[in-house]
Parts: sequence; structure tokens; C-alpha cells
Amino acid sequence: MPPPSCGWGSCARRGGIGCLEREGLVQRTPDPADGRSSLVSVNAAGRERLRRLRGRKNAYLARRMRDMPAADVETLERAAEILEGMLESEDAPARRGRS
Repeated sequence: MPPPSCGWGSCARRGGIGCLEREGLVQRTPDPADGRSSLVSVNAAGRERLRRLRGRKNAYLARRMRDMPAADVETLERAAEILEGMLESEDAPARRGRS
């Protein structure tokens, strides 16, 4: 069984943000700092769709990982730790800048 579709990919192929907006998953508001552009945010329907799709993806990966050798699972766990560390180190300066 192939991995579940991300659900957002079809919109990326069919026109990006406009498609997501037409499907009611994001909302666009004028950028107060630059009238030529817009700010885009995920709305409640978009967050729910992401939650559902992530659940499907996680279930798919869990099923696949059950059959993997323990050494491979340990490798993936270590890789996840490294990636999380990278994200935390990138976010740290932003948090330090906030008071």
C-alpha cells in the first residue's frame, strides 16, 4: 500500500495558495506593511485536514516500521533526534530575541 497522499499536494500542482483558499483551508489577508502582497494563514478547516492527514501518515509509518530490523529503527530514532536538535537550535535565537 503506498503512503497516503498529503492532501495538499494536489493544490500545489493545481495552483498553490489559490487552490487551498478555494478549498477553504487557508485565508489570505492584505499585508499591512506591503499592499502588493498578502499574508496567508491556515484556518481551522486547514488545521483539521492537517491533523487527519498526519494521523494517517503516522499510522502508515508505524505499520511499516513494525517489520523493520531493530537496528534500522534505532537509526531512524537517532536521525529524528538530530533533526529535532537542528530545529531547536534554529528556533533558539528567535526565542532569545523575545522578552
